[in-house]
This record gives sequence, structure tokens and C-alpha cells, in this order.
Amino acid sequence: MALLVTGTASAVLNAQQPPSPVELDAVATRGRMLADYDAAARSATDAVLALERSRGIKHYIVTRSSLGLRVSFGQLNGHGDTFLVGYVAEQRSDQSAFEVSIHDPPLADTGYLLRASRAVDIARSRFQGEQRPYNVAVLPAPAGEWWVYVYPAQSEEGVWPLGADARYRVSMDGRQIREQRILHRRIIEYRPLPPGQAAVAMTHTAVMDEIPEDTDVLLVLRRNPAVPEIVVTKSFAYRIEIDGSIAYLGRKTDLMRSRRP
Repeated sequence: MALLVTGTASAVLNAQQPPSPVELDAVATRGRMLADYDAAARSATDAVLALERSRGIKHYIVTRSSLGLRVSFGQLNGHGDTFLVGYVAEQRSDQSAFEVSIHDPPLADTGYLLRASRAVDIARSRFQGEQRPYNVAVLPAPAGEWWVYVYPAQSEEGVWPLGADARYRVSMDGRQIREQRILHRRIIEYRPLPPGQAAVAMTHTAVMDEIPEDTDVLLVLRRNPAVPEIVVTKSFAYRIEIDGSIAYLGRKTDLMRSRRP
């Protein structure tokens, strides 16, 4: 199973040396954070939508509390200077259940949630994807800025999409995009194998850059059944394990020579 992606290459493309372990660990760390965010948002959204009176939900922002993950649902006010929180879903001890509290009137936030929601809005306004549902995640970036990810939502049970996604680096106040990174150009859908067959690993080919992407790690961590992913770039090959760690396998030319009879 392969994915061919095309587009403008980053500065790393055609690099003579593979990424360092530090760079690979950074991708793995962001991918794990993204997977935690995705899982929390999915479970918390189900809990909120189960309420008969659910309303006023435009944004969901995941943060961490002393109990675990917290998901705040709400929207910006008319002036765009306050985030109005209508629902808060708190993770409980079993890690999969969320308890929802309703706030009427809404709670007013002019700090983290406000800036994060602005970052989401500006990234959404820039993003041009396919005609399908998308998820959005906003994570803290260095220097108080934001990473905003826009990636395809799972729209069919048991089918795991990867591609046509992007990551944005947004200023601290959430008002300016500092950097846009197209992660994959087109979508591949990983479908279940026929009964009686089991995958040892899956693979895709990427030409956008010479390093795996954060959403590659997300795919591996949320895919079920869990199997590693082999990512082959123009020059190198990597293996993303089911715990999100990334192993450098070597240069593609060397691997191809070693497999020749």
C-alpha cells in the first residue's frame, strides 16, 4: 500500500545526511501529543453531543488538568476578544470516559483558550483540503506560539485516512501565521485486510520531505489493529513503531541493493 505525494519541497529535501535522533524524537513527541489530543477530542465530543441541550459549539480546545485531559467547548464572542465556554469535559480515572459540566451563562476566557481558538480560525481560513470532514488540533509550540494541525477525520469505521493535511505555526496571540507546512498532498485510506489476513506493517512513500511527519505518527497511534508504518522518502527509510517511536532504517539505495538477488 503506497502513497505518492507531490508538491514544493522543504529545505531538507535532497539532504545528504539523514535527520538526527533528536529531530526524529521531536516528530515522535509532537505525534504523540497530537494522538492524545485527537482521542480526547473524539471522546469528549461524543459526551457533549449526547446532551439534549448541546449548543453553541464551534471550537473544542484540549488542555491538561490535574485529573487528566480537559476539553473546553465554546465560541468566540462577537468582538473576538473573549472565548465563551459552554461545556467542559473532564477525563476521569479510566482515561476513556469524560464527565461534562454545563456552563450557563458561559465562562469567559481571555487567555489560553482565546488565543488557541484564534489560532484555529486563522489556520482554517488558510487551509485548502479535499471535500471531506477534517479535524483540527492546536498544541503549544516553542516561544508561546501554536502548532495547528488540520487533518482528515475518520468518516468510515475501520478505515484510517492519511494525507491532504497541513501544520501551521501561529503567533502567540493567534492572529498571524508564521509558517505553513503541507504534510501530504493526497489522501490514502488504510482499509481492513480480508478475513484471515494480518499485516505485519504498512507502508507509504512520501516526497514532500526527507523525514516522517507528525500525522504519520498520529496514524500509527490511532490505527486499529495497531501495526507499524514504513515511511520511504526520496533518500531514506524509517519505521514508526506502534508506540510512536521512529527508527531510521537507512538509505533507500542501500536497502534496495541489499534486497537484490
